[in-house]
Amino acid sequence: MAKRKGGVLNRRKSLIKSPILNPITSRVMSDAEFARLHLKAPYFPYIGPGLPFENVLYKKMGELCPAYTGGCWSYHVLSNGAWYMAPDEDGIYELTNWEGKRYPMSKDGAGLAVTQYLVNHLSWYYLEKGHNLARYAAIAHFDALQEYRRQHPDGEAIYWVLD
Repeated sequence: MAKRKGGVLNRRKSLIKSPILNPITSRVMSDAEFARLHLKAPYFPYIGPGLPFENVLYKKMGELCPAYTGGCWSYHVLSNGAWYMAPDEDGIYELTNWEGKRYPMSKDGAGLAVTQYLVNHLSWYYLEKGHNLARYAAIAHFDALQEYRRQHPDGEAIYWVLD
């Protein structure tokens, strides 16, 4: 069996979760926390000139979830300090991985997956540009989101979309 941090991959490539000793909690971000968000993430609110983080995230959601047609999103903050965005509209979202396989998940799982996907790409973008502060912030943010993903009910589906 191949070992993975936070779980074990069995022969059927199904993630077997390790017990969660310190669960990470999620809640909707307050207005005051949202106002301070740009101090925590150098790439927020703009990824680059004229590229708001939210717009890039919505576009990426449309690429990963072909049935997505837009809507309102909320910011969520985790007890480990990370944040992510999730759609407000209830329902099942089917995200597609690079092989074209679809993985159904909740609105919270879909938002977490798309935020993680984008933050991962940003870390590589900042590596290429030589922006070390933003790169290290993106890596730390990705790792904190990854901790939450490991205990999330949609964690396995998110894993396969991001893998």
